[in-house]
Amino acid sequence: LVVDNTSTDRTLALVTELAKRDNNQSIIKIMSYPFAVARCGSEHAETSESSVHNLAYYYNWCLSQCTMSHVVKWDADMIVINNCIARVEFKSFLRRLTTETPQALGAFSVQTIYLDSNGMPFTTSEEIHSEVRFFPNEPCIHHKKGKDWEYLHHPRFRNIVRSQKILAYEIKDTREQEFDHWATNSFTGWRKSLEYRNYLLVQAGLQSPYRNFKPIQDIT
Repeated sequence: LVVDNTSTDRTLALVTELAKRDNNQSIIKIMSYPFAVARCGSEHAETSESSVHNLAYYYNWCLSQCTMSHVVKWDADMIVINNCIARVEFKSFLRRLTTETPQALGAFSVQTIYLDSNGMPFTTSEEIHSEVRFFPNEPCIHHKKGKDWEYLHHPRFRNIVRSQKILAYEIKDTREQEFDHWATNSFTGWRKSLEYRNYLLVQAGLQSPYRNFKPIQDIT
């Protein structure tokens, strides 16, 4: 399931092309969310959780369109690491969750990658984050309104299976405006503040090794 929420890039066109090329119309389901979603931060805080413009409402609407037994929440700026080992490990991780612990939730590590003005990828060892992105498709697991954005609510007794291996990249292209989904560039959390700082450093060409940056192999 791919949900387009009034995107301005080529995501929708690329997914549509993929569905037609592979004749996967019955597998790739494309839907559009017709309402503007409040930006993270102050706009989100001022929007009621029951509003169609709220992030939690939007993500719950997306969940309501899912028909499979389990859900993997995947953002448009994420990609599976492009090597055979990582792909096999990711598939194995999901398979174990669905077959061995079908009631559990799954969390895996994602590393932030920055593309400089030439499209070269850089990363730091500081930005490896793990969060729950895999879960059973059940009403008791849903999104709720948080301070600056939504969060996933689930029963406390549910087990969370974690993979310590980095299985995906989150790409921040410094040639693009990557923070227009935020109402302000003054962030309250350390993670988003660090991400914005590193984004500006790479954008300015200051991604030197002494700042903890290092180039990586081609990610495509």
